[in-house]
Amino acid sequence: MKGKTFEIELENGEKKQATLITRIKPESKDCEYIYYAIEDEDNSGDEGTSTIYASKIKEVDGKQIIDNLDDEEERQYAYKVFSETYKKLRDEKQN
Repeated sequence: MKGKTFEIELENGEKKQATLITRIKPESKDCEYIYYAIEDEDNSGDEGTSTIYASKIKEVDGKQIIDNLDDEEERQYAYKVFSETYKKLRDEKQN
């Protein structure tokens, strides 16, 4: 997967390389979501398989940090925003 890579610390303290997919700021929310992929370690022989994650960008002490989406409702909303944005871009490209 091509794209800007960065290191992210998981909830368990483990650090992983992530690949930025996109950032989206929905008009209806006062936040920005970041979408990124982390390559699967146990991919059963399939090369290049990754899992897509969504998180929220927060401003803390003047710095932007990636924060977990702990609320299931917000997590579902973030993935819906990603899906709708991707579908819209794909439809525009086809027309």
